[in-house]
Amino acid sequence: MRVAQRRRRQPPLPEHANTKDPVGMPVSAPRLRCTAIIIALSVVTIALAGCATPVRTSVDLDPSADFGAFATYSWSPEGVRAAESAEPWVSPLVLARVRSEIDQALKARGLRLDPPGDVLVTAVVGVRDRYRVRPFGAHVGGRFGWGPHGWRYGGPFMGVWHDPFFPNVRLDRETEVTIAIDMFDGISSAPVWSGRADEVVFRDDLRSATIRAMVGAILAQFPPDPALLPPRTAAR
Repeated sequence: MRVAQRRRRQPPLPEHANTKDPVGMPVSAPRLRCTAIIIALSVVTIALAGCATPVRTSVDLDPSADFGAFATYSWSPEGVRAAESAEPWVSPLVLARVRSEIDQALKARGLRLDPPGDVLVTAVVGVRDRYRVRPFGAHVGGRFGWGPHGWRYGGPFMGVWHDPFFPNVRLDRETEVTIAIDMFDGISSAPVWSGRADEVVFRDDLRSATIRAMVGAILAQFPPDPALLPPRTAAR
């Protein structure tokens, strides 16, 4: 006599378990929302990482100098040199790029290279590495485990969580780049103008684009606006 075997009834699926993940397991609506948040956070992080750090500039000048009389320039014997305190070592190729960008920027400002010039130009490049410890308490990532209904309903977990017992820290290496351009009167050798730019990059990024932006930000303020000079200087 056969005894009918009872089929084990499977627990009913929750109403929100109407989507399956790539391995065929149900994914709940809250988990989908959490995954969407993770994707959004990743996009924002990438966007912020791609943003360039603003170039900080400062300028000093001799208000008695006749900037309107400067039509030519020449390089001082020192030319473009690396700062003595520069760490890491500054490549001669970087110094050559800085000089080339200064030549192009001065040409765009109406000055031509014609030794001996009305002004003598020199430049200094400084590079310094620094490290910052940045704490952050939120974790973003994935976990695998058992859900309240077992593996079938638990599945992979993606989300944001916090662990107060194991705080996270991130060590970021930043490279601070400084370019200083000094100009001296071609006859008296007296200093007449000095400009400086500082920028922080997150890698050894001293390509032409970075140097061009820094040099352009400095020399955009040369020659100075006559309206900003004392009346006695502007009248000359």
